[in-house]
Amino acid sequence: MARRGTPVWLRRGVDGLVYAVALTAVTFGVGAAVAFAASYGWTGVKYWLFFVGWVLLGYGGLKLRPRKAWKDPSETGVDDQSVESRFESATRRIVPDSVAVPAVDRWSGGARLFLGGVFVLVTSIAMEFLFGVGG
Repeated sequence: MARRGTPVWLRRGVDGLVYAVALTAVTFGVGAAVAFAASYGWTGVKYWLFFVGWVLLGYGGLKLRPRKAWKDPSETGVDDQSVESRFESATRRIVPDSVAVPAVDRWSGGARLFLGGVFVLVTSIAMEFLFGVGG
């Protein structure tokens, strides 16, 4: 069920990017709150982003593995694409309706977490190399 004018692959890509940027922003906000409360400053935020980025990358990679053919989907814990979390619903509302993707047409949760992990790691690297946050 494609909408006119905007191809599905482009809408999926925009949805994935919005999810990754929102996940990075939330991770940055939580890290900043924890690091500054613990008096670690920007260096603590950078380390937080580095650690959480690798965790998201690893978990997203594990969720990308294909389901075993002999397993029942209800036994394996495979995501039901029609069910949205509150975070996914919030990121979907950010995107204009002309570009929004229904939940069943989105990238898998593993792909979005993997992309989010990459964005979080790139933010950590940018803090170190571009902004000079040392440690």
